[in-house]
Amino acid sequence: MIEAIQCALERGEGGHAFFIKDQEGQTFREFVASLANLQGLSIDKLRSMPHWLASAIGQLFDTIWAVTRKDGDPPISRSMIRMIGREFTINDAAARRELGYVGRTLRDAGLQSYEEPSARR
Repeated sequence: MIEAIQCALERGEGGHAFFIKDQEGQTFREFVASLANLQGLSIDKLRSMPHWLASAIGQLFDTIWAVTRKDGDPPISRSMIRMIGREFTINDAAARRELGYVGRTLRDAGLQSYEEPSARR
């Protein structure tokens, strides 16, 4: 991400938005598993719930928040389920072409940089 911002500052024009992605593909569950692994945790035994059920729960929370006019966002929403519950791919060709974005830092190396310093010892 930092590389993309640097490319945009050096070569981009204001007002243009670009999709940015890693070189390697990964499912959301794989990404969460790698984050958990950095903390010494595993999600291997966690089961997924059916998409229709998660969507219904998200709708319920959306409705509760709307009816009660609660501040902030609900802990889970239908839009969140749409983002994490279905596989999708973005196209970053414009960023690569117009900004010279490459994506030099691999995801694993980037995630390792977030590891707590005490865990590295």
